[in-house]
Amino acid sequence: MQGKELRVMLDANPHAVPPEQDNNEYLVSCRFETGAEVAFDTRTTTKCSVFISKLPERMRARLGKVKHYPPENPSTALSRVSPQLASERLLFKVDLPSPDAAHDLLAWIRLA
Repeated sequence: MQGKELRVMLDANPHAVPPEQDNNEYLVSCRFETGAEVAFDTRTTTKCSVFISKLPERMRARLGKVKHYPPENPSTALSRVSPQLASERLLFKVDLPSPDAAHDLLAWIRLA
């Protein structure tokens, strides 16, 4: 899955507000009408990772690599596109292995 595929998926989602982006589109964020947000890099071509604040344990086996975030040097772009996610005490960076996994994760995040 690529970042541009996720962007198309979110652009077509009637529950998603158009994404915020920084000047270089390194990261974009999308907010659902429920207030939940995701952020991701639209330029990725070999994998697509999303930043999320809640992780559905029942879906963990269907997702790619899951890392706790932030590392020692967190992204400054995240705070520009999603102050909400950047301020979370617990944040995850999740690799999305397929469009089906992305769809299911986004549906869960929207309602979580």
